Amino acid sequence: MLLFLPFVGFCQDAQTRSNSYYGQENKKDSKWLMISGGVSYQKQVFGELGMMYATDVGSRYLDGPRYIAIIIGPKISSEFNFKFNHFIIGPKISYEADIWLGYLLMGTRLNVIDYTDFKQNDFRFTPEIGLSFLSFVDLFYGYNIPLSSTRADFAGTNRITLTISFGPRAFHDED
Repeated sequence: MLLFLPFVGFCQDAQTRSNSYYGQENKKDSKWLMISGGVSYQKQVFGELGMMYATDVGSRYLDGPRYIAIIIGPKISSEFNFKFNHFIIGPKISYEADIWLGYLLMGTRLNVIDYTDFKQNDFRFTPEIGLSFLSFVDLFYGYNIPLSSTRADFAGTNRITLTISFGPRAFHDED
């Protein structure tokens, strides 16, 4: 979990410091709504549907062809399994940060998930890290850390998540 803190801190710091690199000023941060869907594997296959309120806090060209982009934002979503005889749903609140610097495509997401089969609840904190193409396509590895004494057996400890987001800048903030 400590591996994630410097990256999230860097992305937050990028939002507060001046948006100036090599004399190029960036106007107000761009914000938009992204609709996402995905799948994860953690003992069984889960689907996911959600929305992220994305903020572009660092997109600009550096010297020459180098380009940097930093996308951050809160996300609400829900995970669900595909077993109709034992349906599980997991409402989730997340915060995501993605950076693209040259060939470096990296992202991280911090999640709080409440898995339930309507008989028992299992709260988990799940940090994830992996490859990201600016929040549009993410391939993350995550580790589920229990937050409650109740441990359900329907979700595993380790997880792999593939998320695809749609509608970038569809609800672009022009102000």
